Amino acid sequence: MRIVLSIHIRRARQRRAYGSYADIDGLFREQGAELDRKRREATLHRIQQLIHEKAMFAPIWQLAAMGGFGSRVEESGLGLISAYPFSGPYEDVKLKGK
Repeated sequence: MRIVLSIHIRRARQRRAYGSYADIDGLFREQGAELDRKRREATLHRIQQLIHEKAMFAPIWQLAAMGGFGSRVEESGLGLISAYPFSGPYEDVKLKGK
């Protein structure tokens, strides 16, 4: 949930934010000015509830590629597909016989 809220923090500070919600941005500004801890907590819970109800998500993508290469690999698959920087297709990776 922290990731989603941090995205809204950045969106609330920008003038042109794609896909932001005015009600959530208003609540976020409200909780930032609130000094009472309980009321601030209640506002943050309301923000979380609205985010959950609107089914918002932050896509997390880690670009990690599997590569088959080394002394046991007969054909690694690197360069089999032109302009493809990874090893693939994985079904075609061949191991050397023992």
